[in-house]
Amino acid sequence: MTGLRSFFFLLLTCVLAATASAQIEVKLQMARTTYVAGEAVPVTVSITNLSGQDVTLQGNSRLSWIDFTVNSSRGLPLTPVGRPAFGAVKIGFGQTMAKTIDLAQIFPLGEMGNFSVYGVVRLPGQTSDGFISNRLIFNINTSRPYWSQKVGLPGKPGQSREFRVLNFTGGKKTMLYSQVVNLKTGAAMQTHSLGEYMSFSKPSVTAI
Repeated sequence: MTGLRSFFFLLLTCVLAATASAQIEVKLQMARTTYVAGEAVPVTVSITNLSGQDVTLQGNSRLSWIDFTVNSSRGLPLTPVGRPAFGAVKIGFGQTMAKTIDLAQIFPLGEMGNFSVYGVVRLPGQTSDGFISNRLIFNINTSRPYWSQKVGLPGKPGQSREFRVLNFTGGKKTMLYSQVVNLKTGAAMQTHSLGEYMSFSKPSVTAI
């Protein structure tokens, strides 16, 4: 009888643990895995409520209800450079909420390297524990400029910027990017996609 009680106790414990772990499902997705230094690195987090009741995700002044961790290829976590504010969100039972976050606004991703990211969602009252998402791998690349021009900043001696047009091949497509670089630090300040480049003719660049 004692052995039977122990078996049912163990079974009940496993069921409760499985139920608790299934309360919130967190999934990350990225449209691509290769980005140019300085551009936005959007990641979409989908949160599905499987708890059996409506839930409200809400943080406080000390702890947000959602956090992201980005690690380098060496497994070292990057120190956040910003902390975006995530307002309270109510998710009905069985419903899924999706939100897109720019990782480049939170972490220093202006240099070339390989990285991984995962997210953690916490219910009210949870602290270190939470519901952990899948882990995604992505990389930041650089590209030799197709065209560049250096410009000094008016009224700021010794400070200058370099405007570049990049020809970057990521995956199966060749893309054109515009980029602004701080010449003092060498860091890409802004990078924007100009669209796909069809190499039937050489693109021309005009400085205004």
